[in-house]
Amino acid sequence: MFRLRLKFELKDEVFFFDDNYKNKISEYFCQFAGNIYYVFSDVVPMRKKAVSGGFWAIKKAALDFCTPQQERIVDIAMKALKTPVQLDYGLLKIDGVEFLRMESSAQGYVISPIVAISNGACLEYENRPELFSGVLREILLDKYNNIYGRFPEDDRFVFFFKGKPSKEENSGFLGYRGPFEISGSPDLIRLSYLSGLGVLNEKGCGMISPELYFWKKKEGKKA
Repeated sequence: MFRLRLKFELKDEVFFFDDNYKNKISEYFCQFAGNIYYVFSDVVPMRKKAVSGGFWAIKKAALDFCTPQQERIVDIAMKALKTPVQLDYGLLKIDGVEFLRMESSAQGYVISPIVAISNGACLEYENRPELFSGVLREILLDKYNNIYGRFPEDDRFVFFFKGKPSKEENSGFLGYRGPFEISGSPDLIRLSYLSGLGVLNEKGCGMISPELYFWKKKEGKKA
């Protein structure tokens, strides 16, 4: 399976991303992906300066995109290359795309915060980690059924953070990130990497990766 990495052209090697930039990124992908499941990461700059209301990306910036509908990923990449992203603070051009081969792993990292909701409220992982894991499992099962028209024969899925995760709040939602371990059904583990964990995946939440660093790894195939 493959992830898509979009690299951005930063005018004068600097660009400001406000706290709500993911809403625009979500709209951007929606025009190409339509109603399919997808997930994308935080924008990761090579250097970053956090300020009130957002952050400055310096030198380079990129994000990862993935979907269970792998047959669509090349088409989405080609359209992205031709279409800049309109953000509130300017136009962001795509400098290049890469197709990164990805293996689902029992251990990995959260690269956009995981949000879990039960009974209309965001779950606090530190208070009920077993409930947090159970909600992630139920969401994955619903996705699997919607995509394949059936539930997996093996429906086991357990998720937990290794150590204390970082906790953040954005637009009224609580999200968590950090290194994690998962166990259970290979089909559900694979789907968690393809579609993200928790809710708001199409808004840029819940992307996981077997690797953490964008700028310290061997580059993938460039389109």
